[in-house]
Amino acid sequence: GSVATNIMSDPHTGIQRAWTTLSGGNPNLKPEKGAMTVLGAVYSPSWLPGFQASVDGYSLLITDAIGSIGGVQIVTDCENSGGTAAICANVIRPCPFSNRTPDNFPLTVITSALNQAKVFQSGIDVETSYRMPLSNVVDSWEGSFELRGLLSIGIANKTKASASNATLSTLGSFLNAKYRGSIEGIYNNGPLTVRVSQRATGKAVRTFQQVYLNYANLPNRWYTDLTVNYKLQGIGVLDSVTGGEETQKEIFLTAQNLFNTKAPIVADCCSPKLQTATSKAVYDTIGTYVTVGIRFRR
Repeated sequence: GSVATNIMSDPHTGIQRAWTTLSGGNPNLKPEKGAMTVLGAVYSPSWLPGFQASVDGYSLLITDAIGSIGGVQIVTDCENSGGTAAICANVIRPCPFSNRTPDNFPLTVITSALNQAKVFQSGIDVETSYRMPLSNVVDSWEGSFELRGLLSIGIANKTKASASNATLSTLGSFLNAKYRGSIEGIYNNGPLTVRVSQRATGKAVRTFQQVYLNYANLPNRWYTDLTVNYKLQGIGVLDSVTGGEETQKEIFLTAQNLFNTKAPIVADCCSPKLQTATSKAVYDTIGTYVTVGIRFRR
């Protein structure tokens, strides 16, 4: 396991102090059980060749779902149950639960993965694409252009940590933004392919359970990515390595976060002053990242 130290306000003893969380494996985990329903439709009109739109609605229910709960949430859930919830076994105190003196501040809170009672998610995915030869615009232009758009709409995202806990809705918080999407343009002309994409993180809040003053919001960020591929033919050095003309070869360049979009200041985890100044799970913290290479296969 791994050990971390944070500062928390304990609702049971009413004091704030450094505390320890222990995370790691859990040999008592059981397999998850899930059921999913998906309903979709595709529209490809004859009056607009090259255009296609699809809509997919989904509903997912998982029982005995495997997931982790933050230490503050574990302590809060136990407190709300009056010390009767199964999750209270993850809060190690030196005295019985009935003791509310400062001496009973948690020694350790175990945040290892658990079989949560239920997870329910539902949403709608919308995807559109349009492809056309550029000669439709100007007769002398070569190649084709494709424009694609994807929008994901969250309808519900609920978790019930145990039979004794209330159902917790997390739609619109942290990694569960209600709206996310991307737009992609692709130019193809023989051996050359250029792909430019815009992806949106969506807007959310850090959590519904805690307040971080002016740093609780997770604002939307747009990131631009660029990919250029060029298929190679008759490259003698590669032919000698890979065995001749049957080999597919291409040189590529990718640039992630092309315009070096900065991450916003966001409270992370339980102690904003002790953590990074943003959420690495949501935002790009590296900046522009360029990769160049050659790939080949027979």
